[in-house]
Amino acid sequence: MTNKTDYVLDLNDIDASIKAIVGVDPNQLKLSNWFGSCQYQRSELFHRLLDKVGHETLGITFTKSHKTPTIALLGDMYNEVLRDYSWCAEQYSSSIELLEKGEEYWNTHSWLQHMKPEERQADCIKAMAKEEQRFLNHLEWVDNGIADWTLDDCMNFANEGSWDLWSTAPYIMGYQFDDLKFKPITSGGAGKDMPLFNTLIQQDDAYETGMATHLLHKFCGVSISSMSGFDT
Repeated sequence: MTNKTDYVLDLNDIDASIKAIVGVDPNQLKLSNWFGSCQYQRSELFHRLLDKVGHETLGITFTKSHKTPTIALLGDMYNEVLRDYSWCAEQYSSSIELLEKGEEYWNTHSWLQHMKPEERQADCIKAMAKEEQRFLNHLEWVDNGIADWTLDDCMNFANEGSWDLWSTAPYIMGYQFDDLKFKPITSGGAGKDMPLFNTLIQQDDAYETGMATHLLHKFCGVSISSMSGFDT
């Protein structure tokens, strides 16, 4: 049997290389130790492969990395903050209106009829407290700007805004590396024998996401914890 240390990276069969070098079969559906959802498992495993073999081995090159958010990233993130601010304000206003509705309203909505008045009120207040805090956070960012944000802050903002990691990590990576070049990884066998939806999301985008998390963590100091818990 070939030892893992003797295995030669096969660029034409990345999944076999992951299995041999990382020691985990990417086509076995398991929770991601780092990112949470099993749907991010292949991204984690490709990240771990790059940790072991280095990005240059897979033809990934760049001339400079940035440990703090670039001006371009902060500018686009601020636009996202402004869009979210409007949404948060609407949600908070709607919750206040809902709390003020009378019994006639509640009794005409079957999905609320089973709840006692005090339960309904408690649920509304709980939801409002969360929405109020989110609204106030956005208000502070709108008023004071986000020039002091770290890359972890950018990741956390995207996470709280229900972005997925497949979108967030490559998005931020695109701003933080000068002259980044790479050849996309493709694998027709990715997700083989998995349920259809899992098969689709375990394919090409998963590798780019793993590349992004690897580069952001190693060269920009983005924490693994800030990449965990994203929507799928």
